[in-house]
Amino acid sequence: MKRFRTYRSTQEIRDKYADVSINVKDFIYPYFVVEGAGVKEEIATMPGICRFSIDTLVEDVKEVYALGIDKVLLFGVIDDSQKDERGSLAYAEDALVCRAVKAIKATQPEVCVITDVCLCEYTSH
Repeated sequence: MKRFRTYRSTQEIRDKYADVSINVKDFIYPYFVVEGAGVKEEIATMPGICRFSIDTLVEDVKEVYALGIDKVLLFGVIDDSQKDERGSLAYAEDALVCRAVKAIKATQPEVCVITDVCLCEYTSH
């Protein structure tokens, strides 16, 4: 049995051939977007993660981008009274997430914006 000990001889060589390497460009920052203005409230079950209104979201995205994270993932959080059987606010042109994407792109066009497409947050059932 041949053993490749040369790949383990120094830390530099071990790092070079390691299976995993993580870079800041690999991260996607999650955002939960709500209606309103001036909203930034921590989610109790997710320490360090907040719900943002669009105005505070845009400012936070600028800060995250300055750290080198250039991808964000948006989750729309709407009031139960806005939900319906078809989840129509998920695909309406003036929906919360659509407005958030437009606001981010207006100020930080280089940020890659990913949106959640699950209808569960938008349906009443």
